[in-house]
Amino acid sequence: MVLSTAHTWRLPDSFIAEERPAWKGPRPTVYLDTTIPSYLTAPISADVAKFRMQRITRIWWARYRPSCDIFVSARVFAEARGGREMEARKRLAALESIDAVHLAIRSERLVTSLLADGLFPESAHADAEHIAYAATNSVRFLLTWNCRHLANRMILRRVTQRCESHGLLCPQICTPETMMRLYAHERCPY
Repeated sequence: MVLSTAHTWRLPDSFIAEERPAWKGPRPTVYLDTTIPSYLTAPISADVAKFRMQRITRIWWARYRPSCDIFVSARVFAEARGGREMEARKRLAALESIDAVHLAIRSERLVTSLLADGLFPESAHADAEHIAYAATNSVRFLLTWNCRHLANRMILRRVTQRCESHGLLCPQICTPETMMRLYAHERCPY
């Protein structure tokens, strides 16, 4: 059987490029929410979806993080301290060399705006803070596995509008997988 030369192969949606990124231009700034150190340091999960996210996070951490300027906030450190003591120590150890950004008065106003009229429920106050920290500190990417409130296309337009109404640029909110695809496949300079 001969395959037609016109037939093209398409990589599956789960394909993750594992090559070293070719950075052009300035180093991207990246704010990590707590899901990143959580997936990075958690024991390997038997759940296939969680295992996949852990693997992608570890690839991003090892191969892409060194080429980025990474930031977290006091909120991330506080959330990382929660839970079981041994796991909390691992999360904090992963974060120990990362600079912390600060919550300014502008950030607090943005948090209030994101919580207004139900854009974010009060239970997602920490998620609104992560966006505010990144936006008020001019961080380019907010990296997260939280697709309910953060990496959620359904609310991203409204979040972007809120940031802009406060004179701020909304960070590009994405998963490590999305960020790796941007760099590996499109070679986007940031």
